[in-house]
Amino acid sequence: FALCLFPGEIFGLFGKSADLTGRVPLWISVFDSIWRRPLLGYGYGAFWVDDNPEMLRIWSLNPWQPPNAHNGFLDVTLDLGFVGLALASLIILTGVKRALAWCKQPEAPWATYVCTLLIVLIVTALTETAFHRGGELLCLLLSFCYFTLIRAQRHHATAEVDGDVASDGTARRRPVARQLLRF
Repeated sequence: FALCLFPGEIFGLFGKSADLTGRVPLWISVFDSIWRRPLLGYGYGAFWVDDNPEMLRIWSLNPWQPPNAHNGFLDVTLDLGFVGLALASLIILTGVKRALAWCKQPEAPWATYVCTLLIVLIVTALTETAFHRGGELLCLLLSFCYFTLIRAQRHHATAEVDGDVASDGTARRRPVARQLLRF
């Protein structure tokens, strides 16, 4: 509540500016670019290149010449439009939903780590861009989390079909040799 009423004073206590170190003016100028190509964006990795007039316009409005939007969701929207943003959000939210469901399973203590990592990724994406850029650690971790959850769900479904589920609904442990052959 105090942050909403007195943003300059609150951020000043931490030695920061109320515009989040220039991010707020950047985001405003990025929104203008998004609305020029809202559906499919400018193409993956095609916005923040030297010969893009829209990027040059943003640099003229933000003299510190930002290398990206400093917001993962805005960068996805610049690259892939609202279609890409919807798909990226769906992937992340589906991953969080699956991780939360697996947190309840006694044989999946790893799910808490995956869920926490996905939530940290969402929060980090509010001020950083790394989660959708190939080669970035956060992009790799997002892929790892998502496919780990898919594999766990398939493994559990296979265990139910094979009759390897105990009466309390948990999958029984298979012998190691049998586990290694099962994908």
